[in-house]
Amino acid sequence: MVIHAETADTSISPQLMLRAIRELRPTIVNTVPWIVEGWCQMLQDKDPDVQVVKDLRYISYGYVHAS
Repeated sequence: MVIHAETADTSISPQLMLRAIRELRPTIVNTVPWIVEGWCQMLQDKDPDVQVVKDLRYISYGYVHAS
């Protein structure tokens, strides 16, 4: 499954991740710290788009070493 089909001309962003969550409806998301920071800022700014993260059961972030 390709989540970021616009890779050639669109940068990943907190807003793009939220769009993917809204459209794909996962229960778990693993991302990078700066995306989570963006969501926190959006929460502080009372941006309604970030409310979609409430449907997630688990959010992890940071580097995950594959064994």
